Amino acid sequence: RVVSTQSTGEGQTYRQIVEGSKKKVRAITKEVNTYWNECHRSHVKTMNDNLAERLEFQHKSARLLENPMVVGKLAGMIVNDRLHNQTGANTKIAATIDSLIAQQDEMEDKQ
Repeated sequence: RVVSTQSTGEGQTYRQIVEGSKKKVRAITKEVNTYWNECHRSHVKTMNDNLAERLEFQHKSARLLENPMVVGKLAGMIVNDRLHNQTGANTKIAATIDSLIAQQDEMEDKQ
């Protein structure tokens, strides 16, 4: 008890220093919690944005695959790879679908 009321030489008692330190710790803890909560909100928002983009892509690619000409062209890529003992049809198909979706988006933007 006596120590807590003695001055530290800086004009404060040890009790005041301890109380001030506790306040700083609470403030720092609050700032850290706020930071992590914001990180979590940002992460959730990014996941939701990415999910929306993936769902839109899936919808557009499914719509493309309803077109027999598109399916025929993509199937031709697989057949070509097998006939020439090559690989890479999956990559070519994915790139073609991406390209066709981009073309569709451009056409829709012009309308």
